[in-house]
Amino acid sequence: MMQRFIEAVAKEDQSLILSGSAETLETHLTVFAAEQSRREKRVVDVVL
Repeated sequence: MMQRFIEAVAKEDQSLILSGSAETLETHLTVFAAEQSRREKRVVDVVL
């Protein structure tokens, strides 16, 4: 994913980035909730 981003920036070609901002935000929120769940040893609801 990072390689695609670097390539897109280097080539100034946005079409090389395959996910949009909404999908990226959703993915990050999910990962943050998973980390919170791991640290607190409990189920954390993901609110999108």
